[in-house]
Amino acid sequence: MARISENSASSTGIIREEDFSVIIAQAFATYGLSVVTDRALPDARDGLKPVQRRILAGMRQARYLSSRPTVKSAEVVGLILGNYHPHGDTSVYDAAVRMAQPFTLRYPLIEGQGNMGSEDGDAPAAYRYTEMRLSPLAEALMADMEKDTVPLHPSYKQDPRVLEPDYLPGRIPPLVNASSGIAVGLSTNIPPHNLNEVLRACIALLDRPNMDVEQLMTYIQGPDFSQGGRIIGIDGIKDYFTTGKGRIIVRAEVRLEETPRSRSLIVTQIPPIGRDKVKVSIVKAINARKLEGLMPDVRDESDTEKGTRIVLELRKDADAAQTLSQLFTETDLQVALSFQVVFLFGEPMQAARQPKQVGILELLNYWNTHQIDVLTRRSQFDLRKAQERLHIVEGLIIGAAHADKIVKIFQQAEDRATARQSIEKIYKLTPIQSEVIASMTLAQLTRLDATKYSKLCRPMPLHPKAKTEMPFTLPYVEMNNCARSSPPLRKITSCVLVLLDASSRSQPIVFRPLPVQAKVSLQASFWNLLSVKRS
Repeated sequence: MARISENSASSTGIIREEDFSVIIAQAFATYGLSVVTDRALPDARDGLKPVQRRILAGMRQARYLSSRPTVKSAEVVGLILGNYHPHGDTSVYDAAVRMAQPFTLRYPLIEGQGNMGSEDGDAPAAYRYTEMRLSPLAEALMADMEKDTVPLHPSYKQDPRVLEPDYLPGRIPPLVNASSGIAVGLSTNIPPHNLNEVLRACIALLDRPNMDVEQLMTYIQGPDFSQGGRIIGIDGIKDYFTTGKGRIIVRAEVRLEETPRSRSLIVTQIPPIGRDKVKVSIVKAINARKLEGLMPDVRDESDTEKGTRIVLELRKDADAAQTLSQLFTETDLQVALSFQVVFLFGEPMQAARQPKQVGILELLNYWNTHQIDVLTRRSQFDLRKAQERLHIVEGLIIGAAHADKIVKIFQQAEDRATARQSIEKIYKLTPIQSEVIASMTLAQLTRLDATKYSKLCRPMPLHPKAKTEMPFTLPYVEMNNCARSSPPLRKITSCVLVLLDASSRSQPIVFRPLPVQAKVSLQASFWNLLSVKRS
């Protein structure tokens, strides 16, 4: 039994007895929930764990972009520890390094410089030696985050100026990069997939959300491992596509090279377990006399330019086909991999709290819904900003038309506040419009050009390849002193969008009429991504 003290209104207190088993059960339940939701499982909307999301969001906030020079990894680690991640520096640096390793992630989210580890199991250099910055795909993953598309909350630092997102806009589907984690009572092991194939499947699901697994497999052939390998059979792929759980067999790519003096088996692609483990398994099999047809020397001629090249020299009297079969049986050149697609799910603008094992169809449909929500919120933000700018421009047009009179009002007024009230009353301006005019200098006010501001309120031009039917249009207002402006949202009842195929750049693709305007922007965004990263 355990004694627990409770503070009361008096100075003494109440002591009650509790069973240890009850206290431990409650504490373990709290711990388990924390591990599931805040550490081990990725979010289905962006495919990231909390530590990965904090690293990317912090680097974006600090402007460590792909267009800028790399910075010391120690600077990144210190930034994330100080502002976002209440854990040790090792967890932050290890997660950042994994996002920079092309043999770990199919599409790295960080560009690293220096020793970031190798496929042979070599550890990365300390963070005082290496450098990093965001990759272009990581920037696409966080595009439009500043436009109220995702919820933000204060980090553990409790500084209102330091905010972290609950999830990212996630322009990259969560399936393209591998992810694994072990929680309390749950685990996930998600294989990587080809970005080109997954995006095409997402586009198809916009029109046919109820397609079956066989139709989905015409778009996504299966896992796409960064180290290569050949998948034997499709039953395991169908299983995890359907239920989220399956088992596949991956075999290395091996070819025979013959010279006048020798014959060798050359391993050029390996299963996704690491080159060091493959070599160790071959050496163990040779020492155990399970591979009589091979010479004892295993040469690793791999490098960054040629990729994987492991040379296994055959004995003169060896049967190459039989030896290759023994290699697949006795070594890790052929392995069985089990997958369990478990993600965290949540409602829009809320943190994900519900772990769920899902099939690929359900996952991609959920991600499509998230993308439509992000694009809708982005359009609403752009519309709000354009309307605010339009409101100011309308006031400037009135100010330009009566500039001389307004100048006299300010000259005759006792103070600026009195002048503001006067022009609001005379010209029916709002406080925002009068404040903009009052903050201008005399030279600026006298040089106001009504014709110039009237041209800013022109209708938004249509793209020459887009045909739209619009019941009404909103004026297009250029964002003054803003390098990147966006037009306001238009209500589009139907749209036929013609785009060039990213693979051929010659044949146009015509999408059927869509009932939701966000789907049109979503398809355009997908095709833009296809042109950014192709494998």
